[in-house]
Amino acid sequence: MPIIIGGGIAAMLLLVAVVAVSLNGSPADSTTNAIAANPAPAHVTPSPPQIAKRIDELSQPNAPPEVTPAAPPTQPVTPPVTMPETSVPKPEPKPEPKPEPKPKPTTPPKPEPAPQPPAADPGPTRDQVRALAQALTTARDAISEQNFTAAESELAKADGLAKSDKLKEKVQRLRLLLDTIRQFRAAINETVQGFGAGDQVTLDANRSFGVVEVTPDRLVIRFSGKNYPYPMNDLPLGLATRLAEMSLAKDDPATLLMKAAFVSLNPKADDDNLAKARTWWEQVASADGAKDLQLAIKDDYSLKEDLAGIALDQKTMEQVAAQSDRLNGSTKLEDYASEYQAAIDESLKTLKAGTEILVGASTTITVQELKKDRVIVEVADVRRGFQYTKLPLGLAAAIAERTLPKDVPLTMVMKGAYYAAREKDSKNKQFRGTVLAWWKEAGETDPQLQPLIQELVKQYPE
Repeated sequence: MPIIIGGGIAAMLLLVAVVAVSLNGSPADSTTNAIAANPAPAHVTPSPPQIAKRIDELSQPNAPPEVTPAAPPTQPVTPPVTMPETSVPKPEPKPEPKPEPKPKPTTPPKPEPAPQPPAADPGPTRDQVRALAQALTTARDAISEQNFTAAESELAKADGLAKSDKLKEKVQRLRLLLDTIRQFRAAINETVQGFGAGDQVTLDANRSFGVVEVTPDRLVIRFSGKNYPYPMNDLPLGLATRLAEMSLAKDDPATLLMKAAFVSLNPKADDDNLAKARTWWEQVASADGAKDLQLAIKDDYSLKEDLAGIALDQKTMEQVAAQSDRLNGSTKLEDYASEYQAAIDESLKTLKAGTEILVGASTTITVQELKKDRVIVEVADVRRGFQYTKLPLGLAAAIAERTLPKDVPLTMVMKGAYYAAREKDSKNKQFRGTVLAWWKEAGETDPQLQPLIQELVKQYPE
């Protein structure tokens, strides 16, 4: 490596010399000038030339002095920072991996069932129709008696029991009848409230009467020298219509409609009264509500046709079959009466103090006490006792029908036989017409009973 460096330096010196000669002329001229200017001293023996022992000892003309590089400034020594010892947290033990639950086998979804058509409306039951028939019958009777509170109560029951459109229309017609009769009675009340004792009132072209007394429930008039007291809900038809007309427009269609309905519904209307009512109906034939009012008055509220279209439930069928088996084809009046008495005896066992029994259309009897041989009841705030073997016929039938289906033909036959047997030996058979009507209805509903009914009629002579 030193040889390479020395060779390089010699080449550099040679290059410098060549450049110098080029700048100062030839070498001979230079030497001559130098000798002339500086003659050599005498007797000087030139010393032999010194040969450098190493190439690196050759002098380097005009070589710059060797400069020792300055040491870099001393940087301050920063003492090492001692870090505080920190506690290295121990590694927490890794929880043992829990085995993954095996996936439950997937059950393919069941196909959705095809939508089913909506279930058909089963319609009213026999019990519902019977209850509706009772409510409508009671309401109609209450309207004819001008007992408007009772009529409203029964019609409210009927509203909840009527299921078919046909039955709902019956209820609405009866409500129209109630409103019409109530308006007519309000007109009567308005007239009477204007009366005072001693007033004279014209009844028609030839008759008049005097007013003796007026109360909310009673009117006392004097006619032909005699006093006549009348309950306000039981006025003679002629007097009632005259009093109403005094507060109404006499020939107005609405007035004629009210008069026609009031007279036609009244149970005391005679043939002359009904003839007048027919004339009024004809005059208002095209008036709103005229046809509905006439239907409401004539409607059959027993609902026999509706009941005939509903099959008996299993329990009732079994009950009727057991009765038929016990009767075993008998045609004796007493056998059917005895079967009905057995039903009364069975039903008596279900009675207790406080039991209410509806007798007929509007009479409610409350049981007070049951003794060994009789039942104590309260009717119209009066306590009465009846022996079980001599119950009033209406009460006996109401008790029997707590367990018997009263609209079944065989029940009607037995009921008629019971009534017939009770008054068989009586001279005045007041229920004979009613009994024959029950038997006729039973035979029409079940023609197979007609031969039996004919035999029973023979045993119940007038």
